[in-house]
Amino acid sequence: MTELSSVEEAVRFFREEPGFDRLFRLFKKKCESLGRVGGSVKLSQFTEAELRSIANFYGTSYDTFVEKDMVRLKGFEQQLQKTRFEGVALHELLETYFGERLMSNKMKREQERAEVRAFFAKCADMYPAIVEWIVHVLQKPADARFIYNLERENRDRLQKMIACVAKAMSQLPGKGEAERLPLFAQRVTGNPHAFDVQGEQGRLFLHALAVHRARKEGEAVRMPNGSEEMNDLLQYAGLLRDDLHNFVTCAGLLAETARGVHPVWREAALSYTVWHVPVRELVKTVSIYPYRGRHVWIVENSGVYSAILDACPEAPIVCTHGQFKLATWLLLDRITRHNVVLYYSGDYDPEGLRMAQNLKDRYREHIQFWRMDVENYRSTKPQKKVGQDRLKKLERITHPELLPVASEMKRLQAAGYQEALTDSFIHDIRCSL
Repeated sequence: MTELSSVEEAVRFFREEPGFDRLFRLFKKKCESLGRVGGSVKLSQFTEAELRSIANFYGTSYDTFVEKDMVRLKGFEQQLQKTRFEGVALHELLETYFGERLMSNKMKREQERAEVRAFFAKCADMYPAIVEWIVHVLQKPADARFIYNLERENRDRLQKMIACVAKAMSQLPGKGEAERLPLFAQRVTGNPHAFDVQGEQGRLFLHALAVHRARKEGEAVRMPNGSEEMNDLLQYAGLLRDDLHNFVTCAGLLAETARGVHPVWREAALSYTVWHVPVRELVKTVSIYPYRGRHVWIVENSGVYSAILDACPEAPIVCTHGQFKLATWLLLDRITRHNVVLYYSGDYDPEGLRMAQNLKDRYREHIQFWRMDVENYRSTKPQKKVGQDRLKKLERITHPELLPVASEMKRLQAAGYQEALTDSFIHDIRCSL
């Protein structure tokens, strides 16, 4: 039979004596709090039997002992040296008693943080498709707080969800393509509800998409707030929760499917009909082009759009209604398969210039900026002030044709809008028809 060490004998002794388990738990908590053996603990929660047992260890009467109402850790260690357990330190005794290393709360927190960082770093190594997302999460921004909560609740479960998100991010629909979210989830995971936005995994997927879009657009990461913003974020990635509400307005265009020219598009063009075309219908087409000519005009503002059509009902013209939705991209992707020039005019604000640059980056020689120069900007008599946060977006403007406008906008710190140029737009279109 193996002989017990002094500390093991001490542990066996104190386990058999009433009161010491409770006392040692208080000692452990105090050491973790202070980061060392020191301080004192209260005795108010001990039973009489427990207090008598501890008093016997100190070699004092029960009445004398309870008057103190506390035990100093250093005092206990000193008393321990007067027993047959001389040479056993309190720190060593507590570690052996609880079977774990005694660490300060600060050390524990540092170790936990290191473990969490290692976990996310491992995820980044395992899943290259989500490296930019993991890098953002490791910065511990407020928008990623829920991810750390999931990690604390169940790390293994979180890793499985991250694996699904990584697979999804690597299999997003291609440029100019669209897929319904449930069908995408079924294809990627075998579960059509895997990325339901109400679920934890769906929320993780939305966060990964938000980081992806922010990095691509040079903007701050922002989680969607409400159903419309969720739809917009998913649509950015070519995923649809609703393929009817997502539409673009157009007139004077023809579309072809695999069977030839679509009859509805033909009749709309012949009758000068303006209509909202949803994604549901756009995905059925393979080609779109102007009914007449080789020019297509694009405006952002619906009021300006309607005024132009009043004057030029036969014009091939598109209205995006502000920020480009998936429907806009699907339409323009199909138009630019032909020898067609797109004339784009947006609002004279940081967002409008950014949208113009995005179009140029995507369609290059097919895009011509339409009155988006300094002279036309000034002619709108810019008055609405633009805050510094929005002005910072102008730093992302790099196209040579847009830089002068961006510079003037920084100087004036004001936005101009399309309405002031409506007559000029009408003149341009009439001259081209």
